[in-house]
Amino acid sequence: MQPINPNNIQECRPHFGKTVLVVLRDGTELIGTLSRLENEKLVLNDTPAGVATKRSRGKAAGLRQKNAGAGSPKGKKRKQTDSNVLSLAGAPFIPPGLPGAGPITLDLPMIAMVLVV
Repeated sequence: MQPINPNNIQECRPHFGKTVLVVLRDGTELIGTLSRLENEKLVLNDTPAGVATKRSRGKAAGLRQKNAGAGSPKGKKRKQTDSNVLSLAGAPFIPPGLPGAGPITLDLPMIAMVLVV
C-alpha cells in the first residue's frame, strides 16, 4: 500500500481510477475507486457521465442480437444476480464502500489518510 496526500492534486491525479483505502478521522475505513479531487472534496466510485450507459447498452444490444436465434423460450427473462448486492428482506442492499454503491464524496478535513491498494 502506498500513502498519498489527498490535499495535493498532482499527487492524486496519477492514482485516479485505482482502488484506495480511505481512513477517516473517526476510524471509519472506506474502500473505493479514486475518481477525482475538487473543491476540497475527495470523490470515490464516480463514473464520467454517459460512459457506463454507453457500454452497458452496446453490450446488451450485442447480446440480444447473438441470442436472438439461440432457441431460448420467448417471453422468459434470465434472472441476473450481482455478487456485490446483498438482499435484505427482498430489497437490494449495497453497503457503502462497495463497487456499485454509487459516488462517495468526502470533505478533506474528515480524512486521516489515503492508501493506494
